[in-house]
Amino acid sequence: METHKKITVTGVLSEGIGLGIKNAVSMLGATVLWLLTIWIPYLNVGTTIAMNTIPIELSKGKVISPLFIFDGKYRKYMGEYFTLNKATYGYKWTIFGVSFLLGLAFYVLMMIIFNIASGGFAMLLLFIIAIVYTVAALGCTAVIYRNLTAEAQPEATETAAEV
Repeated sequence: METHKKITVTGVLSEGIGLGIKNAVSMLGATVLWLLTIWIPYLNVGTTIAMNTIPIELSKGKVISPLFIFDGKYRKYMGEYFTLNKATYGYKWTIFGVSFLLGLAFYVLMMIIFNIASGGFAMLLLFIIAIVYTVAALGCTAVIYRNLTAEAQPEATETAAEV
């Protein structure tokens, strides 16, 4: 019987980066709003949980609204927020591979910028690359979440010879 992998490094990277780019403006808006509310007790717990659920929201294929972080439902999930998703068992190396490749690309681009640019222009380029990295990472996390939490597809019926 052949096993089908739910996620692969190349699949996650190719689809995740596109998903992140599609929601880049919304994610940037949500991040700015989160930074403004991080100092407000109780509200900051809900907005922080909401920020960490961005991959879940992205995995649904919708374009998110930056204001979703204020939804009261996120303050209700404080207990669940700290639990581990069992769906990642067996995929830790794939998830690590995606994170490693994205981090390596970010690091290489950062080193290139430090070597060819200076001053304010270098800082602007680094800021842009940091946004692109964040967008790509969240998009990839959304693809991982969606694929690992999708209902298992029924396997093809085994033939009599396999039984």
